[in-house]
Amino acid sequence: MKTKAIITEGSAKLRAPATGKDPFHKLVFYNSAMAFNRTLSSLAVGAAGAETVLDGLCATGARGVRYAVENACVKKIVLVDANLNAIPFAKANIKLNKLERRASMVGEELNHYLSRTGEGGEKFDWLELDPFGTPVFFLDAALRKLASLKGGVLSITSTDLAKLCGKERATCVRHYDCRPLRCEFSHELAVRLLLAAVAKRAGVFDLYVVPKVSFYEGHAVKIIADVLPGALKADESLAKLAWLNYCVKCHSRATEPLPCRSCSACGGVAQPCGPLWTGKTSDEEFISKMIALNKARDYAEKKRVGAFLAKLLAENALPPLFIDLHQVADELGVNAPKTETVLQQLRKKGFAAVATHYCPTGIRTDAGWKEVAEAALP
Repeated sequence: MKTKAIITEGSAKLRAPATGKDPFHKLVFYNSAMAFNRTLSSLAVGAAGAETVLDGLCATGARGVRYAVENACVKKIVLVDANLNAIPFAKANIKLNKLERRASMVGEELNHYLSRTGEGGEKFDWLELDPFGTPVFFLDAALRKLASLKGGVLSITSTDLAKLCGKERATCVRHYDCRPLRCEFSHELAVRLLLAAVAKRAGVFDLYVVPKVSFYEGHAVKIIADVLPGALKADESLAKLAWLNYCVKCHSRATEPLPCRSCSACGGVAQPCGPLWTGKTSDEEFISKMIALNKARDYAEKKRVGAFLAKLLAENALPPLFIDLHQVADELGVNAPKTETVLQQLRKKGFAAVATHYCPTGIRTDAGWKEVAEAALP
């Protein structure tokens, strides 16, 4: 098979399939729209100091190759994909970037590879799951591998937002053992539902989860977390799971042990969602390391990446579940206010308030919906 398209992404040169429209209808999957996701993830690899990396479901190898090219800490990387058509593309990208001594390609189904190289086999401190759609079909094998390694970093991308955001509710319940909710902050719920699903499955193997960085971007959510051994710590991790009971009448966002159809604040009808992760979805110190690495790199996305990470850092310190000012304005029957104007009004009243990366008109704040509504009035 001849590789035709050469794409420069980050610091790596990549060959991608040239047939059909990106990313569909190709012999090998390549999605240029995920370049920003791969940029952020590469910074996370550097911040974690990962030395041995498994890029499961690698396709053309775009993600794994970038990890190796852009991070001197990476000493070994193994690319794995069941699609035999992917092998020549991944090998071509390894050769194109002069990574023959550090990188290798394995044509094999990922679950089989993880099982075959279980305890006593290949050792990795970073496991990457970047599938087309849901990662749940590979989650148990990855966690079993991490259990045999006494822990490591699990990096997961999920592009099946129709399920996690509530459009395909029944499938979400089947795949994630979680009930989703369609609302103005569904993308943040998607991150928290995915974290909850990982924490629950990790607990089966006496593993616990410590999120390092999580985000929504484009058409995907991403979580990167330390997954470490310890039954008692796993219990503590699972204690961070709860149900959100959201009232569309008074906008109460109560996290409670069980789902409830009645709002505890006003008695209105509540919409349950969960169980979801109620703790922090990122670690401020880890994001700060990513910010420092981004400043030291030279690429076109540097300014955009820096602004994105700054938002992540600021909002992570505030209570969960952002408020969308467009939705507030619709309910009040007024024109949508400028986000910065509302933030300033809230800060004048003594509240903490910042913009969120989840939504251009969204804010994270310790103020309630009522206080935000007052600040949004002209």
